[in-house]
This record gives sequence, structure tokens and C-alpha cells, in this order.
Amino acid sequence: MSPDRWIRALSRLDGRWMLACLAGLFLLSGTWLFHKLEGWNILDSWYFAVVTLTTLGYGDLVASRPITKLLVSVYVILGLGLIGVTAEAFLGRWLRSSLLEALRMERVKPLKDHVVLCRYNSPARIIAQELAASGQSFVIVEADESICRNLVESTDWAVVHGDAREEETLLRAGITEAQVLITTFEQDADNVFTIITARELNPKLRVVSTATRPENVAKLRRVGADEVVAPEIVVGKVLARAAVLPQFTSLLDRLHLLPGVDLEKRAAVSDETGRSVGQLAKEGTVVLAIVRDGRIVQTFDQEEIVRPGDELVVVTGAEEDEL
Repeated sequence: MSPDRWIRALSRLDGRWMLACLAGLFLLSGTWLFHKLEGWNILDSWYFAVVTLTTLGYGDLVASRPITKLLVSVYVILGLGLIGVTAEAFLGRWLRSSLLEALRMERVKPLKDHVVLCRYNSPARIIAQELAASGQSFVIVEADESICRNLVESTDWAVVHGDAREEETLLRAGITEAQVLITTFEQDADNVFTIITARELNPKLRVVSTATRPENVAKLRRVGADEVVAPEIVVGKVLARAAVLPQFTSLLDRLHLLPGVDLEKRAAVSDETGRSVGQLAKEGTVVLAIVRDGRIVQTFDQEEIVRPGDELVVVTGAEEDEL
């Protein structure tokens, strides 16, 4: 293999394996030097290189030449640093997680196709409760030690302590195996940095984010958010609907209070197309929204007609007289 191909192959290696290769080359070079300088066989030279680098020093082999003694001094100083960095690269994440779990600040579980929920605040608490109730696996990423400790002690949820904007933290949360990322930071800049970092680690990730300021919704979409919810806008619209359509608020209240009530999105069946939302409601099918050509059509107008190809967001799990 040509030198250029070797360089290209090495450039594709993970940083940890690059360090492992360097550590191996360092041991081999020490073996060769001790073999040449002291005249030991290869096995004894390798043995001396290893026990010297690990500071065991059994004393059964001793350098006799001044140049070898000088080399051993430099070899140990450089080698200990290299071995230490390599060990930290491979074991540091595990040791850090074990320490945090011992301090009851973290609980890491092996997850796949899960949700990574960044920043545990009031909205995130409701999100976590809903995810847990639905059986969806998730992990909470939080930088506040007291919040992490409280979550570990009071719930069985997976918790990662750290800054969600950093790659190492997201990797501990299993971002490469995750299906969805939800960010609920109070500052939109934190949401942006977290989304950018997560997208680099998992381009297929579905990203849902909050936006503190409505004018930042478009910016969050540009950096990779698939869905952006601005609580300020949502609350404003709900309050407006409550003012002009009291029955709308009543329905939302019932959806929250009735046990077993949920929402389902499904394709409109043939006997529903061509009929109005009001007609379907009289027969027990409560349609909250229609998804048409990728857009959400509000159904406050009971005369809205269901068309072929529409998807319906309907209420499930409740008896007709309950709604």
C-alpha cells in the first residue's frame, strides 16, 4: 500500500483508535531500541518495554548502558502521557458515567430508537410524563446537578448529567441510536447549538424544538429542526379560540381529564370522504384537524368537507357521550 493510501486510511480512523495505534507503535519502537542497544531477544525487549511503561519494574532485566538508561527516562515520561491519554479516551466516558451514577446524578441505560429530551423544565416535565405513559423510551439530558439527582432518586428514567450542546454529553445519551431529539431550553441559542451538534452526530434524527421568541422559529428550522413550537404563539391562539369558541376549550379540557383519551392520525376512509366534520362528529368521530397536502386544516368550521387523500387527527378512547 502506498504512503498516500496509508495516510487516507488513518485519516478515516476514530480518534481513539488513532491513539491506540500510536501507543502500539510506541511500544514496538521501544522494543526495537532495547533489542538493539542491550542485545536482548525480541520477547525480552518487549517485556522490558511493557513493564517499564507500566512502572512495574520487576528488576529481572536492567539496562546496563548509559544511553539505554537515558532512553528509558525519556521513554517513561513520554509513554506514560500517551498511555494515559489513550486510556482516558477509551475508559473516560465509562468511568465518568459510573462516578456520576455513584453520586446519584446520572442513570444511563442502553437505548435504541429512543427520544433524547434536552433540558428538564416545566414543559419537559409534561413531555417526560407523556412519553413514560405511552411506553416510549427516552433519556433526559440536564446540566443542573440537583435536578439530575432528584430525577435519579424519584424516577426510574434514564438521566444524563452534562451540557447538551457538547458532543460527549449527547453521545452518552445515545444520540447516534436515537430517533427523536426534543430541546426545550429557555434560550433559543442553546436550542440552536444543541440541534447543530446533534445533527452532525445523527443526520437522520427527527428534531422537535421550542422557540422562546416567535421570530426565531424560522432560524431553528434552518439549522435542522423538523418541528418548532413557540409556546407564546400556541397560548395566544388557544386563548383567542377560548374567547370566540368556548366549546373548543371545553373539548381540550376533556381530552386532558378523561382517562384513556388520546389522539390518532390516520387516513380518511372512503365512507368519510365527501362528508363534513360536523356530520362525522354526530356519528361519534371527533375530528380535531385535517392534514391536507402537508398542511394542517383547522376544523373549527363544522362544514369543512373531508377530501380523498386527507389525513384526520381524531379523538380515540372516549365514548361519544363523554365528548
